[in-house]
Amino acid sequence: MSKNLLITGLPRSGTSLITSLLATNLSAVAFSEPLWMKQVRDQSPDADAFQRQLQQQIDDLRRDIQSGQPVPIKQSRFKSGVPDNYYHRSQDGQIIVDKQEVFEHLPKHLADATFIIKANAQFTACLAALLRNPNNQIIAVVRNPVSVLMSWRSLDIPVSHGKMLVAEKYHPEFASDTQADDLLGRQILILDWFFKQYARHQDRITLVRYESLISDPQAVLRGITGQSSHQLPALRSKNKNQAYDQSELAVLQQRLQAIGQHHQAVYPTAAA
Repeated sequence: MSKNLLITGLPRSGTSLITSLLATNLSAVAFSEPLWMKQVRDQSPDADAFQRQLQQQIDDLRRDIQSGQPVPIKQSRFKSGVPDNYYHRSQDGQIIVDKQEVFEHLPKHLADATFIIKANAQFTACLAALLRNPNNQIIAVVRNPVSVLMSWRSLDIPVSHGKMLVAEKYHPEFASDTQADDLLGRQILILDWFFKQYARHQDRITLVRYESLISDPQAVLRGITGQSSHQLPALRSKNKNQAYDQSELAVLQQRLQAIGQHHQAVYPTAAA
């Protein structure tokens, strides 16, 4: 059976970037946070059901490609292929969202290719169930915790408001693990919950640091695919993004040290 390469990780950690790089360098089909994921969730009351429904959806998509039917693919507005970043900023600071999904007819031989599927909170919440499927290879992307928090707090996405409904639905410990008295405290505990799940399954997933991906993408992709990559653009770290509120830096560092614990195994000293 063909392999599923599942991409998960902290929101705003580089999961879109690694999905784009893998899609460019593999003979694969990439589904980056596909809209059909909601239908799979609606049919799945728990993590085990989600894993089964996801595999059924993948099988259906393979049949559609084989029979010449179009399948939904995200297409970047700024480059060919899937987006490498969902949120761009214009020169005047306006947020431009890059999440367009279109239907494409793919070559029939891709019905048997690797499917790259990205879903951050969904796959992390269902990690144990997804690992029970031998067809799944799971990549989890992490990033400097301060930079992640700054990114969350610079955008208007659910986690910016301390919300992660998918994790609440599918992971029994999420609600208790992320209880806090204020928004920043909850965001730190949400971030730490992600690191906790990856530590729990560290022997069965591939953990990728965003900083390693930026500094040596060839080595990171080779570690995942077992082959050299040929189309790698020059990458630049966004950990010191000018759009981030640097006045929060000291507070974020202090609160991370006081509240968070699981991220420290990967990032012992969190500094943006």
